[in-house]
Amino acid sequence: MSASQPPRTADVPTLLVKIFGKDRPGITAGLFDTLAAYSVDVIDIEQVVTRGRIVLCALITAPASGGASEGELRATVHTWTESLKLQAEIISGIGDNRPRGSGRSHVTVLGNPLTAESTA
Repeated sequence: MSASQPPRTADVPTLLVKIFGKDRPGITAGLFDTLAAYSVDVIDIEQVVTRGRIVLCALITAPASGGASEGELRATVHTWTESLKLQAEIISGIGDNRPRGSGRSHVTVLGNPLTAESTA
């Protein structure tokens, strides 16, 4: 994976790598160790864990021509996920997410309200 700034143009072939299954330590590191053998840039990542289940999405550039093929990357990711009893879905596309607005954030916080009994 390249340490340089990832390309943000609309015409770059991309792959959305989705990993899901039972969460455990090392899944994110394992995915990026697996992708490190390919000439890809990470454009975006998202991760959600709910009730012990992980959904990890990495938007990456497709492997550079002249190196390993997209098919080899797909096979390697699927083999890695199967070894951990996880599932993978890899979706081809073009470009990045739409640009996000600057200066604004939307944050959702979920919690359980405190009651007199819960603080005692």
